[in-house]
Amino acid sequence: MLALPAPAITQQAHRLGAIWIAIVILWMSQALPLPVTGLLAPTLAVMAGVAPLREVFAAFGDPVLFLLVGSFFLARAFEVSGLGRRIALVLLTLPFVAGRPLRILPLYGLLCYAISMWTSNTATAALMFPIALSVLSMLGHGKAGAGRERYATGLLLLCTFGASIGGLATPVGTPPNLIGLGLIERELGTRPSFLEWMTVFVPLSLALHLVMTAIFVVSARRDPAAAPRPTPGLVAERDRLGPWTPRERAVAAIFGGTIVLWLLPGVWSLFAGAADPVARRLSALLPETAAALLGAAFLFIVPAGGRPTMTWDEAKAIDWGTILLFGGGVCLGGLLLSTGLGEAIADALRRAAGLHDALGVTALGVVLAVFLSETSSNTAAATLIVPITIALCRNVGADPLVPALAATAASSLGFMLPVSTAPNAIVFGSGRVPLGVMMRYGIVLDFLGIALLIGVAALFLR
Repeated sequence: MLALPAPAITQQAHRLGAIWIAIVILWMSQALPLPVTGLLAPTLAVMAGVAPLREVFAAFGDPVLFLLVGSFFLARAFEVSGLGRRIALVLLTLPFVAGRPLRILPLYGLLCYAISMWTSNTATAALMFPIALSVLSMLGHGKAGAGRERYATGLLLLCTFGASIGGLATPVGTPPNLIGLGLIERELGTRPSFLEWMTVFVPLSLALHLVMTAIFVVSARRDPAAAPRPTPGLVAERDRLGPWTPRERAVAAIFGGTIVLWLLPGVWSLFAGAADPVARRLSALLPETAAALLGAAFLFIVPAGGRPTMTWDEAKAIDWGTILLFGGGVCLGGLLLSTGLGEAIADALRRAAGLHDALGVTALGVVLAVFLSETSSNTAAATLIVPITIALCRNVGADPLVPALAATAASSLGFMLPVSTAPNAIVFGSGRVPLGVMMRYGIVLDFLGIALLIGVAALFLR
């Protein structure tokens, strides 16, 4: 890239282009750990003279990064306290579900979806995957995965697909949401509130999840494993948990309180109006980042059974790599716009695709994000596609907000390959889901997601 002439762009943009291509190759090949590549991007930008040190590394102080930190602490508490496992086992042993595999299937998928709304999709898959294996074992599915066991395949794919789709429903559900929101806020000076995001993406993601669940339920009906039978093992596992522990109660209270703080400014504005002084004061004093960090702090303050709800030794096991990757991604995305490289790429794409309006830009951004997320991390997809979508909108004279949000959401819709998302890798790594089966269902969900996102965006762009 550096050897090619580039008279149409600045020297800084030219050098950033070379760095950008190198980072994309490293992300897609995973020749280096993703967080290391995320740190390499700003380092190379400084050494190549693309921007000053303070400007480049300012991305690591982005408020949205600390929203990610707070949400990771809360998710970790949910995991180490055992609260997530308790909730799952209680629901899966309800009288109208127990012993009825076809009813367990949609309820299990809905659990994966709901938990992933508030914790990372990776943490959700790690929590729910062992429960799926327990269910299959109790149904006599000790070894699934030959492609003929439709029930087992459906249950395991619901784990990964449900976790990825549930992450769309809230801003904190998956890191690409926060990366996209961070880039949008840095470039546009505004972003949707927690409640505004949920108002759009809960119905959209739930619709996609329900269609996916229906596909698996219809497919599983022909599997003998779906026939009703007793499942005493799940009940025994639930009973072994005993009564709620002080720690579980504390985590539930702190988690619930944090959700209330996340939603309170938006709910107040909804009823009192955005111009209401109290609504404006709440928005100023209770941004999502502050609420997340306050909730995280209370995990170390509130006592539970003679000890803090969570200790630092437990907390420090959160995914620091994703946080470093987030900072590098926001940095790279910001430089794409500030150097003019994003504008140049956007202009070339606009002319090649003949784009003239916001809907066309949205469609291109969504398709690029989905298929890039198939071959690289969804975090990388958001980092690269959201800035280009913003630049494309400016190129055609359109408001970038809706197209950029659609591209952000599309970055989480990689379902086809084990490398697309960590939940896919967890499930595929078990050897119980053949690659061809994952790809077949995954491409159907990819196209359904693309159609839904473009359709919803079209309603807002009318």
